[in-house]
Amino acid sequence: MSLPEASSKAILRAGGLCLALVLGGTLGGCGFQPLYGHNSPTSTVAGELSAIAIAPARVRIAQQVRNNLLSTMSPPGQESSARYRLELDPTETRQNIFIQPDAHIRREKYMLKVRFALYNSGTNDLVHKGSAFSIVSYDRVESEFANVRARHAAEGQAARVVADDIRTALAAFLSAH
Repeated sequence: MSLPEASSKAILRAGGLCLALVLGGTLGGCGFQPLYGHNSPTSTVAGELSAIAIAPARVRIAQQVRNNLLSTMSPPGQESSARYRLELDPTETRQNIFIQPDAHIRREKYMLKVRFALYNSGTNDLVHKGSAFSIVSYDRVESEFANVRARHAAEGQAARVVADDIRTALAAFLSAH
């Protein structure tokens, strides 16, 4: 290795170290705190999320969203008294997005929008509300069974995405309040 090559590597290392220090100082100065960090004041977010009772679902897609939320917000074996109640209001639509000249549908779009409301269990007051959505497209083929499976897979994927978005929105709200 030649001297200019060695010195350029040393300069790059030093520059990278300086950049890391500057970015670290900047993030610390702006009040950045990890949402689920153990040393932060917001470390109680996981406990707050587990204190949310999710109302029973009336339709299949709401049940899928509810199950996804329960599995990520209320770990098994950890009982917590419900301080909040979460209600879900799903709306689902399907739209044909590719129709061949012979009128065969080859692609569909599944859209799921869930409005949610968080209530205080003790007072029944509305604490927070919002909505989350997901759009998933899937192919249609000649086999009806394959089409049903594709639609169910799209619904499941949309339910997971919406549940993750709702959990993140609730975590952000609870960490700020």
